[in-house]
Amino acid sequence: MFFGLRSYCFLICLLMVSSARAGFILNIDLSTVNQVTISATTGVSLATVMGDDTSEGVYLKDLLGTSVFSVSDSTRLPGADLVYFNATSDGSPAIFRNNNSDPGLNLYSMHNSFPDPASFTTGVQAFKGSATWSLTASAYSAILLAPTSGDVYAFADRISDLNGGPVVIGQYSVSGISAVPEPTSMAIFGLGGLGMAYLARRKRKV
Repeated sequence: MFFGLRSYCFLICLLMVSSARAGFILNIDLSTVNQVTISATTGVSLATVMGDDTSEGVYLKDLLGTSVFSVSDSTRLPGADLVYFNATSDGSPAIFRNNNSDPGLNLYSMHNSFPDPASFTTGVQAFKGSATWSLTASAYSAILLAPTSGDVYAFADRISDLNGGPVVIGQYSVSGISAVPEPTSMAIFGLGGLGMAYLARRKRKV
């Protein structure tokens, strides 16, 4: 009985972790102070959509939180090649924040205009490559306090664009900081606790 329950819990945990990882298409690495590195994962797009990379790009909802600051002082470091999976990088991905108070971050200007328009395809890897920017202390601190995951929309450059047009193509995850366990992790711990409680109860009955 116990082994059956343990196997069942393990299978549930494995499925939860696999599904959670599948949805993450961008990783936000904050392990270096006053820098942010945005890297592609092997995660696939959840939708098929086309749009403008020059003026819109993708929007990382809630990444910057409510602190008022600008990302215009950020500097892209050499070697940036983050781009849509089906395109070639132009080496100049850019980040933008509207009105210095928009809760999200816009990522655009990633490809060399081919294919045009930019696009994502359901079930196909969304991005490839990575890019690093230096940040002001205020911008870095704000990202540290923002949610550790959120939705990625295409194609949009600000929060006001999300009224009906852009769609969610996946999620971003933030690493390199001490954070409260995400719901998936908490669920795994909870299932492990149930298994241990069952084992303890079984021993008492023997």
